[in-house]
Amino acid sequence: MQKAVVIGLLASLLLAACQAGMENTPASAANQPQAPVPVPTFTATPRPTATTVAEPVPTRAPVHTATPTAAATVEEDADGPATNRVSNLREGPGTGFPRTGWLEADTPVTPVARNQDGSWLVLADGHWIWAQLVRNVPGNLPVADIIPELPAQPVASNPVADTGSSAEPVATPSASPQTPTGGSPLPSGLPFAYGIQAHVIDVGIRNRRQILDAVQDLGFTWLKTQIRWEDFERTPGYYQFTSSRTELDALVADAGRRNIKLLLSVTATPRWARELNDDKFVAGFPKDPAALAGFIGELARRYCGKVAAIEVWNEQNYYVETGDRNMHGSDYLAVLIPASQAIRQQCPGMFIISGALTPAASITGVSVDDFVYLEQMLEGGLAEYVDAIGAHPHGFNVPPHATWEEACAAIQTTGNEFFNGPCDNPHHSWSFRSTMEGYRELLMRHGADHLPIVPTEFGWPSFQNSEDNIHAAYLYANDNSEDEQAEWTVQAFRMMEAWGWTGPAFLWNLNFRVVAPTTERALWGIVSNQWEPLPVYNALQQLTR
Repeated sequence: MQKAVVIGLLASLLLAACQAGMENTPASAANQPQAPVPVPTFTATPRPTATTVAEPVPTRAPVHTATPTAAATVEEDADGPATNRVSNLREGPGTGFPRTGWLEADTPVTPVARNQDGSWLVLADGHWIWAQLVRNVPGNLPVADIIPELPAQPVASNPVADTGSSAEPVATPSASPQTPTGGSPLPSGLPFAYGIQAHVIDVGIRNRRQILDAVQDLGFTWLKTQIRWEDFERTPGYYQFTSSRTELDALVADAGRRNIKLLLSVTATPRWARELNDDKFVAGFPKDPAALAGFIGELARRYCGKVAAIEVWNEQNYYVETGDRNMHGSDYLAVLIPASQAIRQQCPGMFIISGALTPAASITGVSVDDFVYLEQMLEGGLAEYVDAIGAHPHGFNVPPHATWEEACAAIQTTGNEFFNGPCDNPHHSWSFRSTMEGYRELLMRHGADHLPIVPTEFGWPSFQNSEDNIHAAYLYANDNSEDEQAEWTVQAFRMMEAWGWTGPAFLWNLNFRVVAPTTERALWGIVSNQWEPLPVYNALQQLTR
């Protein structure tokens, strides 16, 4: 087995083992691929305190315009009906109908009719809106003459547990040209934006404010944090959102006051929800997907209008995140679909992002190639249940502009003294660009190119000025100077903005040199252990000004 395979496999397994201080590394498989399992990165998680109303967050923008379905003359309140917050418009009275657009908070509207129970209103232009999103609704609205019926529900190619609710279908466009620069125009509700991941749970009010200060100082508008389900629902049905340990309520309130949009990435099943005899040293999928749907539904209900998006799981093509050595995209859909339905029911305007895959080759019992796994998910109906596709396009020691075919030549120029994986084992997973463009091509092939790709983690590590001796599994960080880390990060952000099919992009990470200075995660941090800005921090400030 070649050296790069050993190093790359160790990288992923060791990093996963550090997560929450509990995972052990699974044994390597007999059948080794062309390339290693690249590095997944993680954030340990904390908990909440007091509830404060945050600023509303945006929902998806118009995809098409509906035909008016009813008209009536009604008396309006002196103040007039208007939206309470950013609000979705739909083709019919229910979250099962496709979105037709959205309205900003405080937008005047003209309801002209309602459905039978008054829970949905039809506006003068024919769009439907949930009644609870509108204030000053006239009391004399008639029942609409024509009330659309729900469209047929999409069915995944693999059977999944029936949770008793229906998913929200997403219109699937026709196939597009096989090039990542082509395809259908994306809806504008989840456009490219600058984001970063931080360890911001269980840090206390002073540190939390310092993190939010840094996000604003960078000129970023999105913040991602990982929500470890096992920490928030230790007992079935008992949610710890307000405890001094988890601090999630406080984070949501503080971020809302600063107009910072939040992405919550949910992972890590509590023991009570696991299979009895599964491997408790890894994160693991739940035994019953309805348990996860219950937790995520409560997140959506509690933080509706305050949290912008939820990412459902993390790196599910990797054994450490699922506890399943026979991984397949249909397994993820069985978990995703009930969770998606719960979010749609509790908060129709909240964005749903598919769990980002780790760029990887297929190693029996350890990982599935992310291109293969993404295609399996798409074939099973993934596009019907999410608003965006999560991705983790890490760069190792390869500049962002280099494709996987160019990666070997690139590192021979920029430096491969410590790590030669892209030359020893060519594979798309070494390349930020090839991973992103490969996902885009798959979406186009499956008629899902209306969905943006959201990199919920990406970045380049640097060992320069780090606290501890570097482990052999992360030698590529020794090839990257802090100046290269800065240059490549800025270049990657610019590439994603120019592509036009990328949603908010989250750099990994802000503050692990502070909270975990002797771990491998610190190598990706952009401030020192004393909160001093590194070159990448300063470069990003200049980028967003």
